[in-house]
Amino acid sequence: MSDDDLWDCFGGQDSESDEDTAEDINQKETRLHLINKANSRSQIVNTSSEKSNSDILIGGTSQSSMEGHDDVKTPPAVEMWGHRPPLYMGPMAVIETTNCKRGYIATEDLNPGTLLLVEEPVFKWPEEQIGSELGMLSVQAIMEHEFAQAIVHDIESLYPTRLDVDRVCRKNDGENLIELAAESNEKIQVRDMVEIMQMQHSGGRELEKVMDEAKRKKITCSDQNSSLKAVDEIDVMRMLLALRYNGFDSGLYLHFAMFNHDDDANCVKYLPENEYSKLNEGKTKIYSEIRTTKFVRKGSALTLHYLNPREMSHATRRSHIYEQHRFDIGTKMEEHSLELQEMELVNGKFPVSLKDRKDPVTATSLIENAINDLDTLHKELEIASASSILVDQEIDDTMVELFERCKALEMATHELIQAAQTKLDNKKHILLIRCCRLHLDSSELLLHFGKGGKTSFSLTSNQQSLIWCRFIQTCQTLLPIQIQYLGEHHPDIARTYYDFAIGINLLL
Repeated sequence: MSDDDLWDCFGGQDSESDEDTAEDINQKETRLHLINKANSRSQIVNTSSEKSNSDILIGGTSQSSMEGHDDVKTPPAVEMWGHRPPLYMGPMAVIETTNCKRGYIATEDLNPGTLLLVEEPVFKWPEEQIGSELGMLSVQAIMEHEFAQAIVHDIESLYPTRLDVDRVCRKNDGENLIELAAESNEKIQVRDMVEIMQMQHSGGRELEKVMDEAKRKKITCSDQNSSLKAVDEIDVMRMLLALRYNGFDSGLYLHFAMFNHDDDANCVKYLPENEYSKLNEGKTKIYSEIRTTKFVRKGSALTLHYLNPREMSHATRRSHIYEQHRFDIGTKMEEHSLELQEMELVNGKFPVSLKDRKDPVTATSLIENAINDLDTLHKELEIASASSILVDQEIDDTMVELFERCKALEMATHELIQAAQTKLDNKKHILLIRCCRLHLDSSELLLHFGKGGKTSFSLTSNQQSLIWCRFIQTCQTLLPIQIQYLGEHHPDIARTYYDFAIGINLLL
């Protein structure tokens, strides 16, 4: 295996020898290091009455008793990318349900904080695509990648799969008309999305460059008979859809992509960390991990929340998920608990929503627009203030204006919490989580910007005390809403408790 092999960290094929090679030993050390490091960040005490306090996390699995759950029958597991195993996979398996939906289930009872998956992205987005909608630039980058052929073949199994796209898109018009009525809604949506991609990109220069590069490198993919053929336009559109449907902010992960969405998700994905790898002669590799945030029964689905930000109104989630992933979460949340449904009520009623658009003048839309505008301002001020503090420049009119804008932002976000509570007539509405979090972040920015050296500004002790009082008040408002929405073991709860403690300590 070459030293610069992209798949080095995943290991090669089994050796005929029973003895561990130096590479095998190094890989085991890397796995153990990552698992121990991940577990050290999440020493969560299980408070469930059904679990023992002696339950611990070992190697990312929940070492709890299966007594009483051994009779749980699970469907047969589906092997995915056996040639590309993740660095670590915990007690879970991919299954396929009767309606051909794939997803992970727990293969044993899992405690909150259980490590489920550690994986490196098979493809990281090009710089030009970060922060914008994925387009042909990303497909072009795949074609130019050193391991383009391997990535193209691996993408065939991501949704929408190569088999599904071929079944609905590689028919003549007569066949499509005859079989349209028999097609499932999902297959019709797949065909519609491919056609939309074709309308947007066919004949364009970017698509032409992708096809030229694929032809130059002789990139192939499977056809309907599982034989190899040259990549064509439909394949490129399928790849673009697969990137949009399955990609994360940090890149494309194969095994992570098998987690399905749920508004009441029981897992969370952590941002990647850079790890030194002896397997790759000191080259930096990026790993990301997924952990449970709740107690999960054996046989239950393991799910993530697809959206960012996570705290959106039901109407926004519905239109966004339908636009991005082409499935409808429905008009209400009957499958979820009454506590979660309560967090969507506006003036005591569940708001009306549409799958393909959202009403811009509803109370939730207006509040979300205000949050987004203030969040954008916060990011701008955060970047500007960090630059000013780093260069330690003399105080000038620009810095004074920047400081005044930070003060105004802290006040505006605090007032937004009160306005949202009044407008929604619901002190536990899901949008209040974002309102409160934005106020906490804005308060920290204001206080941090006025710290030390030449960049100091005049915040009197009374002004600082008032800011910390509002900060603590916001933490007190935020905590019960977060716990109701996320459960008590979610890492966001720990962050708010930490903020609460810091605020009280500094105020005292």
